[in-house]
Amino acid sequence: ALAKREAEKALAELRAAERELATDSQVKVWIAHALLSLPQQRVEEAIDVLKQAIEFDPRNFEALKLVYICFSTLGRESEGIEHLKAAARINPRDAFIREKSRLLEEEEDPRKGIAWREQRREKNPDDVDNLLRLTELYQRVDDGALAEQRLQEALAADAANPKVAQAAALFYANRKDRPGGEAALQRTIEAAAAVSPAEGVRAKLLLGRFYDRLGEHEAAYAVLAQAEREADALQVDAELKQRARIVAAADVAEHFMRAEKYAEAVPVYNRILGYLQSGKGEETAVVRQEVMVKLLRALLSLRQFAEFEQKVHLYRKDYPNELRGKKLEAEYLLRTNQLEPAREMLARVLEQNPDDAWALFMRGRFYIDLRRYNEARADLLRLKQIDAKAFNYQPRLQLARLYQLTEQIPLAEAELRELVAENPDDRTHALRLIALYRANKQLQKAQDFVNEMSARHPEEPFWPYQFGRLLVEREEYSAAIAPLERAVDKTKGQSPVILADYLVALTRGNRARDAVRVFRNLEERLVTPVIRAYAAEALLAIERRDEAREQFSKALLAGAQESSQAVNFVAGRAITLLGRAEALELLRAALTQATEAQVPALRSVLSRVLAQDEGPEPMAEAMRLVEQTLAATPPDSPYHLEALLVQARVLEVRKDYEGAVKLYEQVIERNPNLPHALNNLAYLLADVLNRPQDAVPYAEKAYTLMSEDANVLDTVGWVYYRVDRLGEAESMLLEALRFDPDNLAARYHLGLLLAKAQRTAEARRTLEKGREVARQKQNNEYLQKIEQELAQLP
Repeated sequence: ALAKREAEKALAELRAAERELATDSQVKVWIAHALLSLPQQRVEEAIDVLKQAIEFDPRNFEALKLVYICFSTLGRESEGIEHLKAAARINPRDAFIREKSRLLEEEEDPRKGIAWREQRREKNPDDVDNLLRLTELYQRVDDGALAEQRLQEALAADAANPKVAQAAALFYANRKDRPGGEAALQRTIEAAAAVSPAEGVRAKLLLGRFYDRLGEHEAAYAVLAQAEREADALQVDAELKQRARIVAAADVAEHFMRAEKYAEAVPVYNRILGYLQSGKGEETAVVRQEVMVKLLRALLSLRQFAEFEQKVHLYRKDYPNELRGKKLEAEYLLRTNQLEPAREMLARVLEQNPDDAWALFMRGRFYIDLRRYNEARADLLRLKQIDAKAFNYQPRLQLARLYQLTEQIPLAEAELRELVAENPDDRTHALRLIALYRANKQLQKAQDFVNEMSARHPEEPFWPYQFGRLLVEREEYSAAIAPLERAVDKTKGQSPVILADYLVALTRGNRARDAVRVFRNLEERLVTPVIRAYAAEALLAIERRDEAREQFSKALLAGAQESSQAVNFVAGRAITLLGRAEALELLRAALTQATEAQVPALRSVLSRVLAQDEGPEPMAEAMRLVEQTLAATPPDSPYHLEALLVQARVLEVRKDYEGAVKLYEQVIERNPNLPHALNNLAYLLADVLNRPQDAVPYAEKAYTLMSEDANVLDTVGWVYYRVDRLGEAESMLLEALRFDPDNLAARYHLGLLLAKAQRTAEARRTLEKGREVARQKQNNEYLQKIEQELAQLP
């Protein structure tokens, strides 16, 4: 049928074949061809199908080539370049690849590409494709001005062109330039609307996506909702109107998904399914399937498991061999702790597609949590062989984690070193390797690694800075001065972060007068609240207390101009160096001197500090400040939410635990991405109210936001312990101790778990280590708990 140019019929036949041959990469390529052969090309859908084809067969030349063509058609050529490169490596003699050889050369040498494309521009100044490519190339060589100029020329040449609109949205979003993007996209909306009202709706949707890229979610929703209303009011034929309504509603739903407002996304997806009920044919069936997958994803994110289970059953009935349904069901089973069914479902996925990266990754993590380390290692190594860069290297990091958990530190070190070598520009892997050395008390190795990297990259300030920080951590402050000074020199004294650590090293390395001199010579624009706080420490070291107090006061007011986090840091240093009473005096004084803009942050921190004191007078003062904040700030503002958190803390002290839970839930409903609120609520439910099952989703959400925070990991581990998920609990507690070997809560909880599992020798070693740490930290509360547990061991 495709050969006879009967694209609709061909698509129906191919979709039927796909249901039987769900993992056949070539069938998906033919489907993509059919989608692109329709009178109204469905390019985005073709891209999704081709990505699946590449997932099943990463060396499918036709799929790689065609996905590049699709991105190019949408004006998103840069997103397809890697696919074109992969296709060229497989079949460099292909006619299309040879035709694109100049484009591939440009990727290697953007300036060479600019030279010949500028010559082409002189001959044909209205060649939109050439102008957009020049926009990309100028960005590659960091010439933003000329990039924007070429983009504006493309807008002048053909503002109604969807490629131009896409390029403008991406360009200005990457630059975080809202006014520039708004101006450009308004031009495209007006030009597209002049072509047809339906095209105007399409262009308006792009403006909504632009706002979403900027994180301006309210503005995005306003534009997308308006576009959906306009689509609903279109005076066009029924089929075109239906398509416009579905596309607009889908954009609204995707907006809610990006903003993690899953509850708002669900009714929109259901609305789209309602639109589709009156439709017939293969196109309607395909769109319905895609919407069902997204609806299932939203329900899973909301943990609306009853509705999810009902809908996934229907989906699997309609599409029994479709992998996405199986993978969603596997994820559901993992989330609901149905471990054996989850393992079986992942096995089915891998039976159907042995190279499915997601299933290998999930099963590898699953086996780690169950302490089935050999099986986990096999899956993760298989995935590394298939795609070493999968999921932004997360499976490789899990492999390193596995080696750490099994005390194979040399293998963990080797894996992280490989990641550093493969990603020389990504410092996160280097920092993880340094963290590994720290966790295993191998600070000399950490220093050797930093010195090695510093020798390879002598002009980069990052490495001497890391060397200095390591020495500070070892409290070798005098030795830290020289590398930190090199880092200061390499940044020409323009990095406040490096300057702050330099002041610390000077002060604590018995050169406080030099620290004061450096501070006084700094340009005012470089003097952050953190630097003022460290300058105050230097002044105290040379017995200039009044000047130190003055710097703390200035730091509090300057910090209040930034955020409550900045004020919180300064207040913490003041409490440590001046004592609680004097620090509170400075905070109260700063509040009386503050401008209207500075008041919320100061009031927030002062109330939080007061709430840490369980006496009735500080608590009463904290509550007065909380009430003032609640009255003066909008309900969704950060300061309003911080005030509610302080109020929850006060209720906890007063043993009104149910009241505290309601406040935490209120905060999380308004902002579901506050890890400390989630963590506190989880611990309160599990530990105080004996509702550990209710605590699970909050602890797991906190973990997704702060997966390397030892306190969060301890909470997740403790909650899992309380619900008898001991394998997962042990993994989380070991992970907590990997990041913070002296975390007393995690060590104590791990000791309890090992004792419960009747692994007495391990429990004794863990608790004895905890006792040693508790004595060093002079933490009598944990010392007493640990002594009691040790006494009860057989």
